[in-house]
Amino acid sequence: MKKFLHALFFSLSCLIIGTLSAQNEPAIYAKFEENKGQHPQQVVSSAIIPGGKFFLERGGFTFHFIDTGHEGHHHGEQPGNTVEEMKGHVIQMNFKNSLPHPTSLFEQELPGYNNYYLAGSKVAKVREFQKVSLENIYPGVSLRMGSNARGLKYDFVLKAGADPAKIALEWKGAKKLTVKKGN
Repeated sequence: MKKFLHALFFSLSCLIIGTLSAQNEPAIYAKFEENKGQHPQQVVSSAIIPGGKFFLERGGFTFHFIDTGHEGHHHGEQPGNTVEEMKGHVIQMNFKNSLPHPTSLFEQELPGYNNYYLAGSKVAKVREFQKVSLENIYPGVSLRMGSNARGLKYDFVLKAGADPAKIALEWKGAKKLTVKKGN
């Protein structure tokens, strides 16, 4: 449980203080994978993060944190053995009153690709990128996502005349959020 809470705290801290990230840090914290049908339709991109998985969706983010002390399956299990349940937590951040169909853009493709085999069908050559954007989540407002050695980073980019007051974030699943040093 202690490892899970540390992973949860670390990941939320990375998200909340992401705007403080130092420039020119070359390390990649997360690789943003395009959705070619391996995830539900609302998912634009996914990324493996320490302690779980991150999903960028048309209407917000979802974090799936897994308690690493409780693995859900074990290779080499004998038939008839029970497998303990996987423990975890889901935290969502929704863009309240956002536009329903933002456009996704991927930047800086990384080498290689992933293949998935799902219920008899194959999802092939799923690419990974360093950055992903959702254009027009609100009128004239876009979201740019990336990462560096310290964690996930996101910025809201406003076109001239766009209203920053339209940006409204709703958190679900988090017991407490803290803003530190104005960020």
